[in-house]
Amino acid sequence: MSVMQTATGRRIFYDVVGEGPPLLAITGLASSRKALLASLSDALTSRLQIVAMDNRDAGESDPEPGYYTIGDMANDAATLLNDLGIAHAHVLGFSMGGTVALQLALDYPLRVDRLVLVSAHAFNGPDHRAGEPLPPPPVWWTDDPVERWRRLMPEAVGPEYRDRLTDHDLTIHAGLDRGNRATWACAMRQVATRSGLDMRNRLAEVRSPTLVIHGGMDPVVPAEHGELLAAGIPGARLHVLPRAGHLPLTEAPDEVTRAILNFLTET
Repeated sequence: MSVMQTATGRRIFYDVVGEGPPLLAITGLASSRKALLASLSDALTSRLQIVAMDNRDAGESDPEPGYYTIGDMANDAATLLNDLGIAHAHVLGFSMGGTVALQLALDYPLRVDRLVLVSAHAFNGPDHRAGEPLPPPPVWWTDDPVERWRRLMPEAVGPEYRDRLTDHDLTIHAGLDRGNRATWACAMRQVATRSGLDMRNRLAEVRSPTLVIHGGMDPVVPAEHGELLAAGIPGARLHVLPRAGHLPLTEAPDEVTRAILNFLTET
């Protein structure tokens, strides 16, 4: 576990695991890097050096004093690469982390070798905005990250995985989020970064070879978002898992890992 600082002086935590070409892994909304890192199997860490970072306001990172933008979060990722002396890296973004990764590829095109977007989206409708009063949290929200993930995970996966998800499995997966410091205010600051965001008209500017991975039964970010990304980014490849939901790295780890590894290591 290591730490860097944002422009506001807040700490962002990260881990570096494995050896090989660097892969920066950016996690999703109000999530911990530990859960994403655990879903990236040994097959990847044996071939790649994975740098998994918490975003602002989540994981072990400090709460931020105010609102910020997706561009700020992309700049955090670039700053981390600078701190580690990494001139350029492959980048994997999951869910909201995919939006951050996409912004990174647009703002710092020479820093992103290959881009992997998992359950990601390029646009979002209106939601909580900077400066607005916080909306009341939904019934599933609790500041206990383990209990929160126990409630959310069955709703995020596809029906086939849900049917075979045991209480033991759920306990293990939920436990990976232990230590996540995200509060409802933190989550809403992250939500505000994507409220009304629309990057569709910039997809053609992405120059990094791109792999889009999406669950065909994603209840959080519908599969049409993955199709739009693949259609808009020049030369992008689309890998759809027809029966998977929002967590393809967890629901079909062998297939997804193989697709990622093949994409990142091919000449």
